[in-house]
Amino acid sequence: MFARLVRRAAIAAALFAASFPAFGQQFPTVPSGTVIGRTAIGIGPAQAIPIQQLFNSLLTGPLSVPGVNTNSVIYKGSSSGQATVSAQAVAGTTTLLLPNTSGTLASNATSPIVLNATTGNISCPSCLSVANATPVLTSRAFALTQNLSSIAAIRTLGYSSGGDGGGAVFKNIGTAPFIDSFITGFTITGGSGYTNGGPYYGVLFQTGTKPYVVGTVNVSGGAITAVNIAGTPGNQCAVGDVYAIVGSAAATAFPANGLPAGGTGAALTVTSCSTPLASFTDSVGTRFQFVPDAFPTLLQFGAKGDWNGTDGAATDNFNAIQASLWFASFKSSTSFDGGGFWGGRVIAPQGSYLVCGTGLKSLIVPNDVVLEGPSAAASATLRACDAYNASVHFVELCDPVWHFACFNSSLRNLSLSISRSVSSSIGIAMVHSNATQDFGGLSRVYIYSGERECTFFEKGFGGASSVVLEYVSCNISSSSGNPAMVFGNTVASGLNYGTTIIKLNTIVIAGPSSAPLMTGSGLLLKGGFYDIQNLHCEAVPTCAFVQIPSATGNGDIVRMHNVNGGGGGAVTCTGLITLDSANNPGNLIVGQAPAGSCAHVVLNGQPSGSNRDTAITTDVTFNP
Repeated sequence: MFARLVRRAAIAAALFAASFPAFGQQFPTVPSGTVIGRTAIGIGPAQAIPIQQLFNSLLTGPLSVPGVNTNSVIYKGSSSGQATVSAQAVAGTTTLLLPNTSGTLASNATSPIVLNATTGNISCPSCLSVANATPVLTSRAFALTQNLSSIAAIRTLGYSSGGDGGGAVFKNIGTAPFIDSFITGFTITGGSGYTNGGPYYGVLFQTGTKPYVVGTVNVSGGAITAVNIAGTPGNQCAVGDVYAIVGSAAATAFPANGLPAGGTGAALTVTSCSTPLASFTDSVGTRFQFVPDAFPTLLQFGAKGDWNGTDGAATDNFNAIQASLWFASFKSSTSFDGGGFWGGRVIAPQGSYLVCGTGLKSLIVPNDVVLEGPSAAASATLRACDAYNASVHFVELCDPVWHFACFNSSLRNLSLSISRSVSSSIGIAMVHSNATQDFGGLSRVYIYSGERECTFFEKGFGGASSVVLEYVSCNISSSSGNPAMVFGNTVASGLNYGTTIIKLNTIVIAGPSSAPLMTGSGLLLKGGFYDIQNLHCEAVPTCAFVQIPSATGNGDIVRMHNVNGGGGGAVTCTGLITLDSANNPGNLIVGQAPAGSCAHVVLNGQPSGSNRDTAITTDVTFNP
């Protein structure tokens, strides 16, 4: 009975299945490139949806994988780790996190290549696409931050920033010393057998073919115990250099053959050098030497002509200007009179350059160096700060401790200025020199000296030669008895300019027209052979005071043509020209001097003598 029931059930199931087709045959035909589904949430029949339409719908909506992550896509590899791309906020930065960057994306760059961390862009601001061209960088300041070791030369468009006027050319010199790096520290090997005393001036030190270091030395116990080379500290400084004495102009302890008297073994060993202000070292230690296109400028050493009435708001340019002048004084190993070279020119672009410095410092214009403005004398000004040391000359033409010949140290097309309310010691000048010759001097220079003398040229170390001042305007406010312009020593000792030829052409001297009035003379001539043409004075008690006695032993003569002016305002001029009673007879020749502006045209002897009160039209020789 049971078997019969099972057999009937099996037959019934087979008949039911035979009445329906197979399930796989019920799906509709699907077009290529589509999927079956619904385009919206809800009930309804499924339909064929193009795959591209589905992708577009996903991309236009917010990127989200609920329950896994929000606003990001995660990529995982079987061995490379996980990478995540996150959505960017409105003002945010796209974030890409990778387990490593090998062969995929840059994560850093080596200078001069620059990688932008925000955009991923790679650039090279210091590179040019032109083959063999000199790369151009924005500024020297930017160049300092770059790896330029593979580049032979570069050009910059500025010093601190592009377009500030301090652009320059630089040459890759590897690890060689800079021309504009100077000795700032040294140790002394005293040697033995030297003559005690000092300071001895003009002592020359040298190493190899590098330029001289010049200074003073003191000797005690037969050894050199002190050395001062602050005025001529040498170019191409390198720590460890040893400078030996090679000569001196001081005849007392160091005779004419240039060797220390009876001494041997003295030397200087360099322990520190100044950081160059024009040249620079890049980020990996490569040295780039500043190479002027024509003449170096103050701006290429970091100077700024930004003084505009207030010292505190302006740049102190002392170090920048001094470095530029020392740089220009570079010399070849062969002496210039043997075919080598020595010196150069520095340009002061338009501007007013505050100069302060510290301590007993003057700006030194070295041997055969000219500091020059761009054109007109008033277009570039060196302005001494109110705190400038009252006992220090503002500018020195030649290092004053040389005490031997210094050639062609000059100022041209410049204005020098200091406040008239700043006090000064007697005998201190805006421009001083005791050694410049062979065309050294001033040309087209305005000087506003306040209480200081405008110029003081004394002694004339180096023997007979020439000094030239032409087109100079001296404006002095001193009531302390300082003369305006002095030539020859003002004390009894010294060479008093000896046989130096002094050419003065077109000189204007002006004192204040109201109190305090000037009490000194205009020109004070103490020694030398003078040819003076075109001298004009205003508000001075005497325009020219000739004080060259026969005791000088040189037969010095003063010849003056076209001298006028003298008093003015509340100032009474006693003599257009005053001849001191101690003068050597016949050493003054005057031609073309009008009468009327002073009590006497020539006050012939002081305090008494035969005076000339009428105009002079032809050369007249005067005796005190």
